Amino acid sequence: MEEAGGAQLPNPSADVSHENSNRVHFDVQQTSSDHELEILVKDKGNSIQEVHLGFLKLHCYYSIQFNIKDNLGEDITADPLQNLHCRVTSCPPTEDGLGHCITISFHAHKDKLVKESLVLTREDKTQSVTLKLMARVLGKHKGTPMLKNGIKCVGMDAEADADSEQSDWQGFN
Repeated sequence: MEEAGGAQLPNPSADVSHENSNRVHFDVQQTSSDHELEILVKDKGNSIQEVHLGFLKLHCYYSIQFNIKDNLGEDITADPLQNLHCRVTSCPPTEDGLGHCITISFHAHKDKLVKESLVLTREDKTQSVTLKLMARVLGKHKGTPMLKNGIKCVGMDAEADADSEQSDWQGFN
């Protein structure tokens, strides 16, 4: 058997007496480590943290939970009116005291790349951290994405169920 990127391909010159010789065999350990299932948080400096959410589905509402490292202290706030499509629902300090466990509600309101920003501010307003949320949203008939750990679909828009291409027009008689 030859190996190609973790898959074992049958060797055409080998004896084909084996019943499974025409099948591709995947190395389970490599395929599970190749797929990133965790929400990726990158510190971009200047109090900006980029949060990569992966693939989401159009017209769905999500509850998203992830940890960030910050030095804002225990009590932080986020203006609930700063963004129409996402808002912070809770932000308690992490157990180690080095950051916060952020829970947001997120609406995938358009397809393709969606970028949203949220600002978390220290209670005394002396420091803040900007969260830049990034997601790739799959449009209608593009499939169902595998959600990363910490992301749960909690609902859908009513318009997502109805076919937007339907019309009242009866056509020519």
